Amino acid sequence: ANSTTNCTEPGECRIGLGRCNGAMAECEMPPFRPNGTVCNDGTATCYNGECLGSLCLAYGGNKSCFCEGSNERCQVCCYIDGSCQSLRSSRLNVTGIITEQQAGAPCDYYEGFCDFFGFCRRLDDQGPIARLRSALFSAETITNAIEWSKKYWWAVALMVVGLVIVMALIIHFLSKNTKKTVETKREKAVQARQGRSQGQGQGQGQGGVELNRRRG
Repeated sequence: ANSTTNCTEPGECRIGLGRCNGAMAECEMPPFRPNGTVCNDGTATCYNGECLGSLCLAYGGNKSCFCEGSNERCQVCCYIDGSCQSLRSSRLNVTGIITEQQAGAPCDYYEGFCDFFGFCRRLDDQGPIARLRSALFSAETITNAIEWSKKYWWAVALMVVGLVIVMALIIHFLSKNTKKTVETKREKAVQARQGRSQGQGQGQGQGGVELNRRRG
C-alpha cells in the first residue's frame, strides 16, 4: 500500500491515524496522547494509546481503589495522600469527569456490582433456585417438619385423607369422560356403517328397476 493508506481506526487517545509507509508491510502508529488524558466522556483515561486507564491516572498516577463507605462504594476512588478517597469527596479540583462508576462496574472488592442508580449490589453466588432448594431440603427444615408432624399428627392424617379423596374424584371424573368419549365414537362408527349399507342397497334396487324397464 502507498503512504496515503490509513491502517488504524480513529481513537481518542491517538493523534491522527496510522499510515502505511509505502515501503514495507508495516503500519506506522500515530503519536499517543499522554497517559492520564481524560477520554470516553469523562469516564476513563488514556493509557498507551487506548482509552482503558483509570480516572486516577489523571491525578498524578494514583492507583484506583475500593471505597468502603456505604455511600461511596460506586464512586471512583483513588489513593490520595496515602488513603483511599472518593474523587467526589476529595479536595482535588475534579472537573470534566464523571465521579460515579458505570453500571456493571465492580464494587466492594469485587463482591458486588454497581447498578444504574449508583448502589452496590452484592453478587448472588447461588441464585434463587439454589437458595430455595437449600431452604426446603436443609437438615434443619427436615427436622422441623418431622417434629411438626409428630405434634400435629391429626392434621397430617386429615391432609392425607383429603388428598386421597381429591385423587379419587379426579380419577372418577377422568374415567367417566373417557367412557363417554368411547361410546360416542362407537355410535358414530355404527351410524356410518349403516349409512354405507343403506346407500349400497338403494343403488342395487335402482339398478334392478332400470334393467326390468329395458327388458319390457
